[in-house]
Amino acid sequence: MVAFGYGYYKPFLSVMTIYVLGFILAATGFFIVGLTNSYAMAIIGAAVSGFGLGAFMPNTTAWLMRITPQRVRGRVFGGFTSTFFFGQFISPVVVAPALLWLDTLRSVFVAMAVLCCLLALILALLGQTYLKADAKL
Repeated sequence: MVAFGYGYYKPFLSVMTIYVLGFILAATGFFIVGLTNSYAMAIIGAAVSGFGLGAFMPNTTAWLMRITPQRVRGRVFGGFTSTFFFGQFISPVVVAPALLWLDTLRSVFVAMAVLCCLLALILALLGQTYLKADAKL
């Protein structure tokens, strides 16, 4: 739903702002899932995190399309697609040891929420400094 609406909210927000908001929404959803005892609230948390993560794909593809020269777009998007699907493949391999270390799946969700908050903070800072030009796109 958020990905379909990208064209409506993109004119009002920069690339970095969408990433920051996406990570904040994802973190909120992960916190809800990690801290609730209710199945209904876990579903709501999953939906909230899905809204945040749903903005990433159109945001990344639009950003890459703008900054990549036409002659190398095939390689860039091939690399992006490979990285995206590798992340989906590797996530259970990463979560399994994290589950052993953190004891419960709830703790893994809370840890992911903390990680998303850190990534949002890092992108907000980089958007003001190193990635300032990209933050205005």
